[in-house]
Amino acid sequence: MVLSCHLYHKKLVHRIADHGLNVTVLTTEAACARLAKGHSRNGAMVVSVPDDLETEDERRDEMKAMESFAREMPARTVNFINKVNQPQNDHKITCMISDLMNTWSLEIARKMELKLAIYEPVVPGCLAAWLKLSDLLEAGIIDDKGN
Repeated sequence: MVLSCHLYHKKLVHRIADHGLNVTVLTTEAACARLAKGHSRNGAMVVSVPDDLETEDERRDEMKAMESFAREMPARTVNFINKVNQPQNDHKITCMISDLMNTWSLEIARKMELKLAIYEPVVPGCLAAWLKLSDLLEAGIIDDKGN
């Protein structure tokens, strides 16, 4: 199982692993720096891939980090799954858990014939606002800077 998300929900990962499943959290180097790098417990492990951001200032810029994540993670996720699912490996990735922000994971799971669960640990009101963001922008209620 691979968990690909920018939000590392440690409790979810460990709950799944406590049921005997191997869980790999695939994230960028920048996000991994904030996590326990290579952390492994009860079948849960964090693996990082390059984010293609050059400087720490770029990594601290949330917009650049999110753009890099959206640009880089789909291909890196596919490559990671293909590498893990080589015939000689005993443990195969059969399922993805992704947060709602990673809509690209839906297509990857479909093409690779993986089970997919969407997980979004936000408050329902925030989720509703996020889902209607384009409508709020279009109606002029907020501008592209969030004002």
